[in-house]
Amino acid sequence: MKKIIYILLVSITIFSCEKSKVEDEITQAQIDQLAEQRTQEKINELNSKLLSSKNGWYADYEYSKDKTPVPLYFSFKDKNKVLIQSPVKGFESKESSYTLSYTKQVDLLFDNNSVIVSHVEEFKRGFLKWQLVAINENEIIFKNTESKKEDESFLTLRKSDGSHSTKIKNIIKAQISLTPKLSHDPAASYYRNLEITGVNHRYAFSFDENSFSLVFTNQDKKGNKKYHRSQVLAVSEDKFTLEKPLYVNGIEVKDFMYDSASKKFNIENSELKGSITYGSKVLTNEGAADAFLKQKQKSFIFKDPSPAFKQLLEGVLKIEEIIGVQWFVNRRNDNVIAFALKTRLNDLDLAFNIYEGHNKIGEDIISLKKDETVINIKELASKNKILNDFMAFMKAVEGFDIVPYENNGSFIVVSRADPKFYFRLESAKKDLF
Repeated sequence: MKKIIYILLVSITIFSCEKSKVEDEITQAQIDQLAEQRTQEKINELNSKLLSSKNGWYADYEYSKDKTPVPLYFSFKDKNKVLIQSPVKGFESKESSYTLSYTKQVDLLFDNNSVIVSHVEEFKRGFLKWQLVAINENEIIFKNTESKKEDESFLTLRKSDGSHSTKIKNIIKAQISLTPKLSHDPAASYYRNLEITGVNHRYAFSFDENSFSLVFTNQDKKGNKKYHRSQVLAVSEDKFTLEKPLYVNGIEVKDFMYDSASKKFNIENSELKGSITYGSKVLTNEGAADAFLKQKQKSFIFKDPSPAFKQLLEGVLKIEEIIGVQWFVNRRNDNVIAFALKTRLNDLDLAFNIYEGHNKIGEDIISLKKDETVINIKELASKNKILNDFMAFMKAVEGFDIVPYENNGSFIVVSRADPKFYFRLESAKKDLF
């Protein structure tokens, strides 16, 4: 009897162990399956939410805490397609694809051709994998933590009421209207500055139409230049804001309004009074005069005279004895710049011949007052007021600023007496003489 009972106990024990093992295996499989199901459910939930807004989504893309958010519009479609609109020039509108995946949380990824990826590259944000933070009734919040150099950036999608696509189109329209106002007027001074009342230093101002961005540059006492580059975000046809505010004496400067009467952009800030205006030079280009005067084996071609300077030259060309004008830089005999007039008396009569040794009067200033004008031109100028005035203007005691142009060995030459008079000397591929 005892033997039978023992056998039964052993059998029951073995059966229980086998049953427990099977149950354990089923439970683990179920857990894995449930985890996959939950992951897919979360992905499906997010995708359904993205597709649910008939009017799409809008977002103020906060890619860094110290910059103004960029407005974006998203319209998610079937087959993982998305249309993204942006007011930033060059990234206005494009349809691309998106995918949803799962790591620690559901991730939203855009393909490399999308508008937002272009923004990330433009703003140096690094990877573009957006991790889901929260899904609310009318908004979806993502964060990008892939960039190691900057603070994490956020993308909060909010349900659009149908007006946001139109809003971005209106911003683009406003940009088109702002462009000629922000662009340099060739008839005005070559220099354009941000001048602020009560602030010791001034900022040089430049606008890049291609990227719709601008640069403010100031200089410390040691001559070191500090650049502040920012995208321009159009608010209206007469107002813009900086995506990266400028700070002056600790005060934020980011909003500007155009005044059509003065043709200036005025700062909109109760604590500061200032404007973007045409004026005189505020930056010193250290070593520019030496760079201009000491170049070897180079010739320069005269190009792009300002309207004021062009009118001055046209007056000279109307003189009966003069049949042409030529500007060049000839390195033979150490000549630096030569301005020649073609006259009926001689094919090329030298008007100015500047030498390295005695024409530099500042770090970025040269003077034409010490010249070797040939006798024919001097006699002609003594009889003709237009030519005499032109020669006097060119030999003004103030001299000319030398401004390096695009780091290609070319220079802008600007009259210090009146910066509306300027021209460019472009570096030639080989000596012309």
